[in-house]
Amino acid sequence: MARVTGPLFSLDASGTVADAMTFSKWKGLNYVRLRVIPANPQTDSQVSQRDTLAAATSTWKNAVSLPAASKNSWGASASGTGMSGFNRFTSVFIRVNTQKEAPWTVPPVE
Repeated sequence: MARVTGPLFSLDASGTVADAMTFSKWKGLNYVRLRVIPANPQTDSQVSQRDTLAAATSTWKNAVSLPAASKNSWGASASGTGMSGFNRFTSVFIRVNTQKEAPWTVPPVE
């Protein structure tokens, strides 16, 4: 990624030029990069991973399957790891549901 140090034909630039270069600003710094068209793989394993992540998110949001006390336990489990309780829950949920024969709805607090 190239960093822009001076104005590019103006004081600020953003957008794509000729489907080749993208100009933008990140944390107050202007930059230029090649335009990239992101891939969206629809393989069976990718779709399965997305479904598992969606299930983890909906389980976290559902107060019946995961009450506030349990969310607090996940938050305590995540303290000192640089993760939030949600991130810790999601990582364990995905690991448990992709490695076990019968998927668990709510993994135990680790």
